[in-house]
Amino acid sequence: MVRPVAVALVLVGACALLLPSAFVPCKAPSHPAVAATRFRDLQTGSAAESAAAVEPSPSGAAAAASLAVALGLFAGLLVGPQMASAGGSQALPTFQLSYPPGLQGIDAANSAIEKGEIDFVTRSRIEALGFPQGVKEFKVDDARRRAAPSKAERGEKEQQRIEDYAKTAQILP
Repeated sequence: MVRPVAVALVLVGACALLLPSAFVPCKAPSHPAVAATRFRDLQTGSAAESAAAVEPSPSGAAAAASLAVALGLFAGLLVGPQMASAGGSQALPTFQLSYPPGLQGIDAANSAIEKGEIDFVTRSRIEALGFPQGVKEFKVDDARRRAAPSKAERGEKEQQRIEDYAKTAQILP
């Protein structure tokens, strides 16, 4: 926990030292009207009002933006990846037959409120009703696989068919 605080302090200090350079006035005004105003202010002696009309340097603004990007990248690489702390401590399972303690009652999150809605526990219970039928289908399928001829037997049978065909076939010259 000390490491992110130290990183933040270093970044704030670097910004405090380097960002004021972004607001250094331009050497030349960007518009002729501003130049005329500054010239008139210098002649009349109202330099304080002229200082208020000073514009920030475009190159300084670009430097400040690039500095902010570089510092952000540096901070992200220094701190490193972290686990997100939002939400619950554990994700909900994809299949569950009973409601967890936090999802009891109608006010619980992910509960089915409207007519026709199905929450994840009800959906899991509906799926569980099909388990006995699935077990029967698995047993039938397993029995078919066990009764099927092996690869060696299928190869011998195919070889016999080829030999029988070769005896009756006429090969053209």
